Amino acid sequence: MVGGPDQLSWYCSCKMSPRSQVPLAAAATQKIESVRTTKKDPLIPYHIVLSVIFSAGLISAAFATISDCDEVFNYWEPTHYLSYGDGLQTWEYSPVYAIRSWLYVGVHSLLTLPFSLVPNIQKYHIFFILRAVLAGIGSVSQTELYDALSRSIDPEVGLFFILISVPSAGMFQAIPAYLPSSFAMYFVMFGIAEFLKTPVFLSRAVTYFAIAGLLGWPFCLALVVPQLLLWGFDDGRARGSINMVQRVACSVFSPLIVLAIVIGADSLAYRKLVFVPLNIILYNVFGGSERGPDLYGTEPWWYYLANLSLNFNIMAVAALASILVLVCIPIQTIIINL
Repeated sequence: MVGGPDQLSWYCSCKMSPRSQVPLAAAATQKIESVRTTKKDPLIPYHIVLSVIFSAGLISAAFATISDCDEVFNYWEPTHYLSYGDGLQTWEYSPVYAIRSWLYVGVHSLLTLPFSLVPNIQKYHIFFILRAVLAGIGSVSQTELYDALSRSIDPEVGLFFILISVPSAGMFQAIPAYLPSSFAMYFVMFGIAEFLKTPVFLSRAVTYFAIAGLLGWPFCLALVVPQLLLWGFDDGRARGSINMVQRVACSVFSPLIVLAIVIGADSLAYRKLVFVPLNIILYNVFGGSERGPDLYGTEPWWYYLANLSLNFNIMAVAALASILVLVCIPIQTIIINL
């Protein structure tokens, strides 16, 4: 993910020789220089984009199927237990494994509490209301990322993001899904938007990623690494390494609070000290042949390409082709300067 305008300055600072003034390279340089020096308003107003995305989210909440059995037995069942005192338990919630967070389920149970107090409301009403709430959170996160891309990189980039993500079959399924991976997706988008909007201040963006990884799906924490490296490169060059270290030290306070809450709540629920995100990683990565992801079989390498094609159709092909463009422009510039 490309950072804000200041984070593009490394590319723009390269002096071009007269020989390098070839249409493709020159156009790319001028485009980046324009992005670096100006901030434009989004092409479509924030409230209109939010309305469109939320409308699509409500349709998804009403009609999208639940394709993952984990969503039913690992999240809806425990939520029913917390809300009504009755529900089935899966092995993931056994204290022997402790690879599901009661805090995550508890937060969603609290979201349904005000609606459950409405007279004569049925359980299936609560089901659809919670899906609509999740779709609303996801819609706001998408719109925030659209706004950040438009203002910090280019309005056309923000527009393309909406044109790609809103019609996506994958987003249609993911937005209302009661799954940690969807929850993590919301807060990763919030985090990337914060990195783009306020690249100088790190705390809020890192906190969003901490919520995504510690309360949602821990594997998404890998997504914060390139953002931090890009931020560190830009901030260290602009303000010095000592100042950068001070900013990093100040930014870890809020994530540590999130960590303490997650450990405290889940330890209270399991009646022993547990760190659920770590248990998930240990089970899925280091569980051995009789545990973890190999237990029920794994897909071949081309599964990711097939999945991209199903979720984003022709846009997936265009996105993969764009990698060649990103590689060819710097190579062309280097060859011309030889």
